[in-house]
Amino acid sequence: MGPALAVILACSSPSEQEFSGPELIGRLGCLACHGLGGSAAAGGFYLDGIGSRLSRPALKESLTHPRRRRPGVKMPSYAYVRPGELEELVGYLERLK
Repeated sequence: MGPALAVILACSSPSEQEFSGPELIGRLGCLACHGLGGSAAAGGFYLDGIGSRLSRPALKESLTHPRRRRPGVKMPSYAYVRPGELEELVGYLERLK
């Protein structure tokens, strides 16, 4: 492969920017419903201490399939989030003890 082709391929592949847990909480709009660190919960429960209440698998399932854990809940599924970002989000929530 020539240098020109390598540059074209590098420029044409989509960037896989990943975000930190706090950035994801903001980007995904979690605080529109959930409270955290003194912010008010508007319909959802507080995320403070969630890592003490739910295991890592339960956190992941709550994010990707929220109605399996709580039928009727209005929370959307975040199964579409990139795998690395989902793991970062789960890890961040797990550390909220």
